[in-house]
Formats: sequence, structure tokens, C-alpha cells
Amino acid sequence: MSAPVHALPRDLPPEAASLDARALARLSGLRADLAEGERALADLDRRRDQLSATLLRISGAITVLEELLEGRAAPDGGAGA
Repeated sequence: MSAPVHALPRDLPPEAASLDARALARLSGLRADLAEGERALADLDRRRDQLSATLLRISGAITVLEELLEGRAAPDGGAGA
């Protein structure tokens, strides 16, 4: 079985160990960036769902009011003044 990715082999020259340490640090940073991005995307998805529900309610209210006003504007079957 191979060594875990996060472990530094002890028998490497200093340059290689330094490169491995920098790569591990970069990997850690990238994982943090990924987690932050995933949280932001989940937040945007929630906000989109909330906004879609709000727009649906507004659209329904507009439809109801338009129908109500159309009924009052033409009580004699639609003939204008």
C-alpha cells in the first residue's frame, strides 16, 4: 500500500520535499476554495428558489387583479362606452 497523499516521504532531497510541501499547501488551499465555492453556489440556489417562488406569487396576483378589473370594466359583456 502506498503512503497517504498528505505525508511527506523522509528520504527525498530538500528540493523535492520543498516542492511536495508547496504542492500540499496548494492542495489545501484549493480544497478550501472548492468548499467555499460550493457553499456560495448552494446559497445562490436557495436564493434563486426563493425568488422564483416570489415571482410566481406576484404573477398570480397580477392575473387575479387583471381578471377582477376586466370584469368590472365590462359588466355588459364587453361592450365599450
